[in-house]
Amino acid sequence: FGCPLSDIFEWFSPDPLGAASLAQVHEVRTPSGETFVLKVLRPGIHKIVETDLAALAQTTRWLSIYRPLGKRVNLQCLIDEFATVTRKELDLNAEAHHIERFSETFKSDPMVYIPKVHWPYCAGRTLALENVEYIKIADAAAITAADISTARVADALYDIYMKQVFETHFVHVDPHPGNLFVMPLPYPAKNQQTADEVNPDESIPTDDGRPFRIVFVDFGMMTTISPRMHAAMREYVIGVGTRDAHKIVQSYLKAGVLLKGANLVLAEEAHEALFDRFWGTNVGDLRDVAFHEAAYFWKEYRDVIFSQSFQIPVDLLFIFRAVGILAGLATHLDPQFDPWNKAIPYAERYALDEFKQGVKSWRHEIQNMGQVMYKIPRQMERVLARAQQGNLTVQTALNPAARKTIRDLERSVKKLSLMVIAAAFLIAGVLLFVAGPEPRAGWFFGGLSVFFFIWAMR
Repeated sequence: FGCPLSDIFEWFSPDPLGAASLAQVHEVRTPSGETFVLKVLRPGIHKIVETDLAALAQTTRWLSIYRPLGKRVNLQCLIDEFATVTRKELDLNAEAHHIERFSETFKSDPMVYIPKVHWPYCAGRTLALENVEYIKIADAAAITAADISTARVADALYDIYMKQVFETHFVHVDPHPGNLFVMPLPYPAKNQQTADEVNPDESIPTDDGRPFRIVFVDFGMMTTISPRMHAAMREYVIGVGTRDAHKIVQSYLKAGVLLKGANLVLAEEAHEALFDRFWGTNVGDLRDVAFHEAAYFWKEYRDVIFSQSFQIPVDLLFIFRAVGILAGLATHLDPQFDPWNKAIPYAERYALDEFKQGVKSWRHEIQNMGQVMYKIPRQMERVLARAQQGNLTVQTALNPAARKTIRDLERSVKKLSLMVIAAAFLIAGVLLFVAGPEPRAGWFFGGLSVFFFIWAMR
């Protein structure tokens, strides 16, 4: 701000309310009596981050040399996106705008609360926000003590994220326990005579428990889902909700996860097995069966996992990260949380939307089909005429997976042949060096052996 701290704030807490790797949060009070929290970047953090990113970029260049990894993952794209997101987290002014956008998106949702931004006290390296230090979402005991159902909190959090991913397309991808709070609300009107204040320590039993809102903080890490990725993820949810392995694999293709040459039949078979073994299992029980089932799938589908050509797009990585953290939170809040049943209503809704869109295009499809049917007799006549004349030819081609298998086989045979030649020259060189009158011949054949060995490895 270009002036002493005392000119801006009447009081500045020396002890932070929270601290993380890039910044920490302090409680403050202005001369006018306003109290809020101030997020402040750590001194020298830009230099530290740039040093770490440079080290990571160098490591990425070394990893790119390893061909099996390089052909499956665009490491340069990944590190570029990681660097972009990390640098954005250092721009607290951009975070303030993220908060404004997120608030506008959820302004009509009674389950979501976003802290207000105090713009006059935001200066790039500082972010001034309303203090929303309510119950931390991981504190299940405090949530229960406030007469709030932890299972309802888990359900609400899941619904909010489903809305972000599939409706608003602007996703808070850093939902760790320090960034989410539960705000207790006053009881319904029938209990207001005893609970007209919001106090987490109150415990007045009601049929549905105490109402609440989920509070989000830390909007430095956000991602916007592209239309292509959004369509793929909707198709994935429909596939999960209807146990349609084919639709799930098609969603992978649409998202760019499965690349050309992937064996779609084997991928569908693997997903069918996943449904058979995991459908209906709640998140809490997954921890007990995960290792056993992982060993089974590794044994049964190891070849499928290694042979498939896949790559995770960068925007999906952040979604996966958020989903992984949410799964842990849901398990902690409600060990009986069942993600399968929670996905079914969304799948039904999206499938209905898909059906309605399909109805609009049926007329056009029927018209195209009529044109095709009209042309078929004439085309059949030409084909039969060429067959009678002996001029009918059929062209065939291998599918990409078969071509890849043949190429791999050819490379293996060539490598084996070169290794045999290298071994032959090595044996000849050793014999000539030990028993021959001229050791230089042995060195010559030994050099040829090394040459063919390197050729085989390349």
